[in-house]
Amino acid sequence: MRQAIPIEPGDLVKRINENVPDEMLTRKQWTLWKVGDGRKIPLSINGNYASCTDPATWSDFETASKVFLRHSDICRGFNLATGDGLAGLDLDEVVAPDGTISETMRLFIDHLGSYTELSPSGTGLHSYFLYEREHENRKARNVEMYFCKHFLSVTGNVYQERDRLAFADVGAERILTALRPRRPLLPRIPLREIPLSDSELLEKMFNSKSGSKIRNLWDGESPHKSPSESDMALMGHLAYWCGGDCGRMIDLFLTSARAERVKAQRKDYLQRMAAKVAKNL
Repeated sequence: MRQAIPIEPGDLVKRINENVPDEMLTRKQWTLWKVGDGRKIPLSINGNYASCTDPATWSDFETASKVFLRHSDICRGFNLATGDGLAGLDLDEVVAPDGTISETMRLFIDHLGSYTELSPSGTGLHSYFLYEREHENRKARNVEMYFCKHFLSVTGNVYQERDRLAFADVGAERILTALRPRRPLLPRIPLREIPLSDSELLEKMFNSKSGSKIRNLWDGESPHKSPSESDMALMGHLAYWCGGDCGRMIDLFLTSARAERVKAQRKDYLQRMAAKVAKNL
């Protein structure tokens, strides 16, 4: 675990009170944490181990903050339990020293459009959001999404003015699709040229010679005569970058802004379009 960014206990409590949305502050899902064996150990307000599956070990923030200030020599920060309509996206080791993040990570937090803050180390991001449809927790490498039974630390250190909590069911489903495990590909272009993960593939695609045009299509712009033609154009680019893997092409398409159209969510429409462009590779 990376060293947390130094901050006085009173300043941390003040920052959380001022910056964290009320919909999070007023929940009785708070715990404390300390460092032990190189990891964060969750603590209840009575000093015992806190469990992300046992609400009896959680507290409201006001009570937790009083205990934190009295025992700041032991306690290092605050956790918030996911669940009951509150979920969190955990992006680990994604923030560069200048505060920038990769294109793919930016896409993820843009999909959610919700409250996002820096992790205690300053190198990760936690994006909290509200949901109506619960999913299973999912993780892939340094990207993790939790709908229940998990603690995420809270710092109040807002990232790039993303200070409002929002419902993000559609955006969450896009990210979950991108995190879905993949089977080995049988591509039409050499396997070594195709990134193994979706995040790597998208980053490579957006940084390619045609990256700006692809990005415009991805963001939902329709430079062609009809939206369907623009759908086909994006699918054509995905066909190349996915080596003709129709399943992967469709999954990635569904994480783009183009999938907001009802037609673009139809299984038959997507399959027909993917098969057509893959055939022309």
